[in-house]
Amino acid sequence: MGPIRLLLASGICVFTILITNDALAASSLRLACTDDHKIPGRALICEYSVLGRSNDELAGLHDKITATGRVGGFDADRWAARRDGCTTVDCLDKVFEEAIREAKAVLASPMREATATPSLASPPVPTVESLSPSATIPSTASAAPEQVQKAPAVLPQEPEKTVQVTPSVPEGYEPSERSAWDSLVEKLTLIAVVAGAIYLVAAIWGFSTRCPECRKWFAEREINRELLDRYTDYETVRRRDERRDSQGRLIDTVYREEQVAVLVRIYDVDYRCKHCDHEWRVREKTKK
Repeated sequence: MGPIRLLLASGICVFTILITNDALAASSLRLACTDDHKIPGRALICEYSVLGRSNDELAGLHDKITATGRVGGFDADRWAARRDGCTTVDCLDKVFEEAIREAKAVLASPMREATATPSLASPPVPTVESLSPSATIPSTASAAPEQVQKAPAVLPQEPEKTVQVTPSVPEGYEPSERSAWDSLVEKLTLIAVVAGAIYLVAAIWGFSTRCPECRKWFAEREINRELLDRYTDYETVRRRDERRDSQGRLIDTVYREEQVAVLVRIYDVDYRCKHCDHEWRVREKTKK
């Protein structure tokens, strides 16, 4: 039974070590949504699955950064603080977008080998000459700032890259020329619309005043008008009533129909053509 117990104890120790290593390697950005989070950012992540997937993606990238030894290029604590401080979904989306972009940039950056790092170099051995009163003994305090300044050079943090999209413009086509051309097109379009409206009105008027004999437009000329009848008629008109408050603001609009009296006159009108002297009579009715 002794070897069996020893084997079981060894297996338990190995299993415990593996679990401990996995727990230590897990990213600090991961969240467990089993408890009721009091922090607004974490509560929103646990509530929305889309935000949870973004947080898992960021935590996975952080694990890769830790595994490849690029920890100095990505500050997980800073991003966790920004994430936990968000109170809206838009804020979390923006934080995750920036953090994931920075993490991918750190992973894409090449690894730089630390050659001749001052912090790992052994201090020089003092000699007899260096111990003389005139010699200056190098202090570790003066060398420490140099080590602090040179250490970030081993794992630099890549700056965020902003992509600017510039609209394509044809070669030789300046903005001033384009604006002048657009202005000219607008003016020509307005002139064409006005000219078309004038031509349409003139065509309707010319066709209505044509001679029935020679068929020429703008030919009729009134020579006599005789009143045949006159009477009162009623027509239905639609009126609109508006209700306004004391400040003049519109409250309601009511439409109603009303009978109004109109005076109807019937005429016999004689016309003569300006070109062929042909005469004809037309009966017209007017309302007023």
